[in-house]
Order: sequence, then structure tokens, then C-alpha cells
Amino acid sequence: MGEATTKPAIAASDLSYTYPDGSPGLAGLTFSIMTGEAVGLLGANGTGKSTLLMSLVGVLQSKGKIEVFGEPLAPNTLAGIRRRVGLLFQNPDDQLFCPTVLDEAAFGPLNLGRKPEEARQAALDALRLVGLAGFENRVSYRLSFGEKKRVALASILSMGPDILLLDEPTGGLDPRSSAGLIDILLDLKKLGKTILSATHDLHFVGETMDRAIVLGSGRNIVGSGPTQEILSNHDFLTTHNLAHEHRHHHPDGADVHGHEHEHWRHAH
Repeated sequence: MGEATTKPAIAASDLSYTYPDGSPGLAGLTFSIMTGEAVGLLGANGTGKSTLLMSLVGVLQSKGKIEVFGEPLAPNTLAGIRRRVGLLFQNPDDQLFCPTVLDEAAFGPLNLGRKPEEARQAALDALRLVGLAGFENRVSYRLSFGEKKRVALASILSMGPDILLLDEPTGGLDPRSSAGLIDILLDLKKLGKTILSATHDLHFVGETMDRAIVLGSGRNIVGSGPTQEILSNHDFLTTHNLAHEHRHHHPDGADVHGHEHEHWRHAH
């Protein structure tokens, strides 16, 4: 067995971060994600999900220890690790800046020093993976929000990362776009990609993730386990602001149902 199958894809130990204003961003997180595993990083807004993802690729300098395939994250290893880890930002407009869709998807491979023909082929393959074959000459800023997200994802996939870090990938998407993204991620799982996705979309997590890690208001880990086990614990989800009790009024009175915080579907 190779190294990647015997060591975690990501291992974090006592990871902490404090924002410049002194407020806590992360509070002593310790966890690991195995190669080929798809993990949902759950938490209400403001629990540190984005902060954690940015820490894992060195965008933010956190305290503690981070290892990627057994290699410590450090200034001298950062470039190599970033070749293996792709981060999808919550807002695709923060990630897209080239004239055309093909240029966006080819930028990464070119920046890694690949020949133009190889970069173009990698871009075409990535666009096909995300369902955007035929969009090569389109202008990114004229695309729909969901299409922009897929272009941003293609711009990461074209570099051939082993690990995908996704920040609210279904945020702002309509039901059809969300379903399309779920299909893409299921295909990427079959290709053996390791996925860590920050989200509070419980439907998305239930459809795509093997396991869930839950961050609480203290910016710490308050739960971890198989996805369905986490999602079936309504009291736990309610406690950590991932579900809520909602009062319904009927002609014969009012009753209360549990609602999950899904961006396009309520569960009764």
C-alpha cells in the first residue's frame, strides 16, 4: 500500500486562530480526514468553517500543526502542498479573472509550468467533468452564478489536486444547480478525490458526504461521526443552530415541526 493510503490526507492538531481584532476564529481543533473520504464541515454562520479551510492551505497562519499526506504545512512545503490541495471559494467572483472560460480553466496548469497544449487539454477535461463542455469561449462574468461556480471548480480540477476544499459550494444556487453540483461531486468521489466541504446545507451533506464534523459557536468541534448519524440527531442539530423549531398555524390551531436549515428545501 502507498503512503497516501496509510496516512491521513489531512491531519490537524490543536489548530487555533485569532483574528486581528482579537476575536477567536478557531479554538483547538484536532481531526483527521482519510484519503478518498468525503467529509462535511457543518456549522452555523460564524463558527469558523471558512477560517479552517483557509488555514489548511496556509492562506491564514494558524497555530497548531497541519499535515497533508504526512507532510507538515510550513513555508518551505507550502508550494508543494498547494499543488495537491484545491480551495473553492464561497463566491466564484473572487476566483475568476480571465477573459474566457477556457482561459480560466487553463490558468492553473500554465502557472504550474505545463506546456500550453497540455494545459489546454487539462482545461478541456476539467470543463467536461463539471458539465461545461462547449463553454470554452464564453465570458465568465456573463455566466449565471451556478455556471461561475462550475468554472471555478474546473479551474481547480485542471491542476489535478488530490484534495478539494469547498466553501459553501451550494450557497446561492437554485435547486437544479445544486442537484447538478451534487452529481459532479459524486463523480469526483468515484475518481478518488478527498473532499472537505464547509456548509450548513444538510441536504447536500446527506447526499454527498461520508462523515460530518460539526463546529459550534465556540469555534471548536462539538461533534463528529457518520453523516446519517449526525443528521438524524435533531436535538443536536437544533442545539448548534443547524435546525430549528418552527410554528405552523392551521385552521384548527398551531403545531411545531422541526426544520433543517437547507437553503432550498425544508424537511418535515
